[in-house]
Amino acid sequence: GSDWSSDVCSSDLSTRMIARPDPNMKMNWPELVGKDLVEARATIQKEDPSVTIEELGKNSVATMDYRIDRVRIIYNRNHKVVSASRG
Repeated sequence: GSDWSSDVCSSDLSTRMIARPDPNMKMNWPELVGKDLVEARATIQKEDPSVTIEELGKNSVATMDYRIDRVRIIYNRNHKVVSASRG
């Protein structure tokens, strides 16, 4: 017989990399929209110190890779948050 379990594990690797390890994990911070960038960063770091925070201007170019351990804060020219989410 074939060892199908190793095929399943290797094919599911990319799925496991982006899947939520905890279904209760916070994915978005809508309450930070309109807040100051510095305040938003501090709030996210306090709630989840393990994440990497990336700050991007509204029209910035960003990589398309999805990382569950990263939170991207998108801000406008006044350094006010437009969105904050994992990915």
